[in-house]
Amino acid sequence: MAGYPRSLRRRIERRRAILSPGHWDPVQDPMAKLEEYRSHRLDRERQVLTSLQQVPAGATELTKRVYGGEITGEELLRAAEMTLRAHLDKLVAEGRVKAEGSVYSLS
Repeated sequence: MAGYPRSLRRRIERRRAILSPGHWDPVQDPMAKLEEYRSHRLDRERQVLTSLQQVPAGATELTKRVYGGEITGEELLRAAEMTLRAHLDKLVAEGRVKAEGSVYSLS
C-alpha cells in the first residue's frame, strides 16, 4: 500500500490529459479521478486507525469494522481483508501500528 500513494502522486504530477486504466473506459478528467483515488485510500487509512483506537483486533475483525456496512458476501469480504492487510502492513512499517502475533494496535 505504501507504493500506491507514491504512484498516484507521480501520475498527478505528470498532469496527463487522459487516464487509461487497466479496466473500464479511459478517464477524461484524470486529475479528479486520481485525487478521488488518493482521497479514498487516505480515508480508508483513517478508518483503520479510528477502528484501532476502539480496541486492538485481528485483520478479520478490523475488516468487518471498517468495511462491514459497505460490502456483502464472503468473496468481497476476503478481497477487502487483503486491502486492509496492505494498509496494516504500511502502518506497521511507518511505526504507527504494532502487530503482536495476529493482533494489531496503535503504537
